[in-house]
Amino acid sequence: MIVRENPIHMMLVILTSTIVIYSFQLIIEIVFISLNITLLSSDSLTHKILLTLFIILLESVVIVYIFLKWFFHTYTIQNGSIKELSGIILRRGKIFGLHPSQTIDLKTSVIGDTFGYGTIIIHNPMTQKKLLLQRIDNYQALVSKLQTELTENSSTQRVSQGESSTVQKNNVSDT
Repeated sequence: MIVRENPIHMMLVILTSTIVIYSFQLIIEIVFISLNITLLSSDSLTHKILLTLFIILLESVVIVYIFLKWFFHTYTIQNGSIKELSGIILRRGKIFGLHPSQTIDLKTSVIGDTFGYGTIIIHNPMTQKKLLLQRIDNYQALVSKLQTELTENSSTQRVSQGESSTVQKNNVSDT
C-alpha cells in the first residue's frame, strides 16, 4: 500500500507561495516607482512585461518543485514495515519496522479535520524512535491497516503476552 500526503495540503502550499510571489512583485514595483528607476528602457510597458514574465517563470518553477516534492514523497506499507521514500533527484529512504509493542498516535488540526487529513505518529518504545506520517489522507483507514500489520506481525512472531498496540487521538490547534 502506497500512501502520500493529502493533495489539498499541497494546493494550499502552492496558493501560499503564489501570494508571496505576487506580493514580492508588488513590492518591487512600489520600490521602482518610488525611486523612479527604470529597467533596460524608459518604457514602463516593457518594464511591466519583463517583470510579469519573470514572476510567471518564478511561479512556474515553484509550482513544479512543490508538486514533484509531493509526488515523490511516499510511504509504502508492506511486510511488517513502513518504507519512507523522498527526494526528487536523489531518492532517500528510511525503513521503519512494525512491532506489536509500538503505539500509534493521531494528531489532527482544525484544517486537517475539515479536509480529512491527519498525522500518524508511530512510536517504538524499545528504540525511542518515532515515525511521522504527516498530513495523510483518510488516516483512519491507514491506522486500521497499520493495526492489522501489527497484529499479523505479532501472530507470525513469538512475542511476550504483555505487549500490545494502542491508538490515541490528539487534536492540536493550527499555528
